[in-house]
Amino acid sequence: MKGVPYYTYEDVFDVTELPETLLVVGSGPIGCEIGQAYARFGSSVTIVARHLLAKEEKEVQETMAKVFEKEGINHIPHRLKSIRMVDDGLIEVQTNNFHNNKCEH
Repeated sequence: MKGVPYYTYEDVFDVTELPETLLVVGSGPIGCEIGQAYARFGSSVTIVARHLLAKEEKEVQETMAKVFEKEGINHIPHRLKSIRMVDDGLIEVQTNNFHNNKCEH
């Protein structure tokens, strides 16, 4: 993650400018909450994690997937392999299935 701007759960709500896009790595309760909040604020959100709320029952995971889909939150159901800055100032992520995605933060 060298050179890649990021927020932590401690400072993510201290931002003064809403990012157009937001990548959330991980989908536990905190990651899901952050992703959903930013989507509702107006950011385009992508969550990268094998499962949404992996420690919850399957029914809860499926319900959250439907809610997130309805709210326009993109879920990439794979493990993050790498993350890096690219020339156009965006962040490129690669998952274990070689899926590439670009975002601002």
